[in-house]
Amino acid sequence: MSTAETSVELLGAFDRLLDLLNAPQDIPFISSLVQREITCRIVTSDAGERLRAIVTAGDQSYRTAKVIAWIRANYTETLRGANPRSLRRSSVRRNCSTLQMPSMH
Repeated sequence: MSTAETSVELLGAFDRLLDLLNAPQDIPFISSLVQREITCRIVTSDAGERLRAIVTAGDQSYRTAKVIAWIRANYTETLRGANPRSLRRSSVRRNCSTLQMPSMH
């Protein structure tokens, strides 16, 4: 996680988005424009470089995010139905070696 200073313009865009709550009839027309403005302001800010690194397929951050997502989706796969007291380090190691890691490309 990282943080960066924000600009008055970005805060203004968020303020305009929140103001739409007081004018629900304008939401279908204006909200997508304000959301695009917010995206543009973030991408062109100092934090934009970090954001681009996260979504770029060849970057270490992207690969790390892919592995974390895979672990979250599969971490109980081999232990489902197993008695935790009967698990030993070697059986866990053997079960984990059968899982296929996702492709990083």
